[in-house]
Amino acid sequence: MSTTTPKYTITRGNIYWLNFRIPVNIYKYSALSSQVVRASLNTSDFDKAGSLAQILVFKLKEHCKVNPVGSINKQCLDNIITTCLIELGAITLESSQISSSKPKPLTISSSFKQYSNEMVAADMWRVKTKCDYCAAVDNFINLIGDITLSSLDSKQCRNYKIKLMRFPLNWGKSLEFKSSRVIDLINSSQPYPTISTTTVNNQMRKVSSFFNWLVKQDLLVNNPLTGMKIRQETSLKAARTSFSVNDLSNIFSSPIYSEHSFLHGDSLITTRKAKVIS
Repeated sequence: MSTTTPKYTITRGNIYWLNFRIPVNIYKYSALSSQVVRASLNTSDFDKAGSLAQILVFKLKEHCKVNPVGSINKQCLDNIITTCLIELGAITLESSQISSSKPKPLTISSSFKQYSNEMVAADMWRVKTKCDYCAAVDNFINLIGDITLSSLDSKQCRNYKIKLMRFPLNWGKSLEFKSSRVIDLINSSQPYPTISTTTVNNQMRKVSSFFNWLVKQDLLVNNPLTGMKIRQETSLKAARTSFSVNDLSNIFSSPIYSEHSFLHGDSLITTRKAKVIS
């Protein structure tokens, strides 16, 4: 007998487990929180484990092939595996009911994947929008942790807001912070430039939109981030510094402007003249 494990399996103790990686082109748009599908094959027999794994993988591939990618989720795949193992006599109906009686609680990351997939499937997000929302929720997880939805409350969100106000400017771009964890830096007494109030509000707005979706899906009773926006005394428009008389004088008296030495200046004037003549 071969000393290696059968294809699509791993061992835990002396029991073989299914170990199948969903193709990335399917996983990317599915409602799955993990690309790897694992399930106990309930056997320590090498040949039996190999046969069970091959059949299960065939069933899973067929399901992914004939169903819309966005509808593929963990519960569907678990049901396929359980049904197949019962039919093959690897487990009993009673044991499958016991093992499935305690479903894993939804976390921030797993529920956000469902939200993201829905927005992409509905063509509600462009690529940049998806990246911005992913970054905002990743920051929430980095600051608070990948907590379960049942433990998400206003206290957690106030803690998130306080830490977000201490979020370092240009995090991820500065070499100074490259080897650090953002939460370690925030909890330290080290001085550093932080993101603006506007950026803090923008981050919280994206996370709050996600929480509103959770409420609509009956996954949250209410949005614990509601009302936590930081009020700014002046509007963004009023906060912008206007040009002074001296600024305007320097601009319009500069050689670049008075001598039309700016880039493509001649071609622009020629084009305008041609339009007037025509």
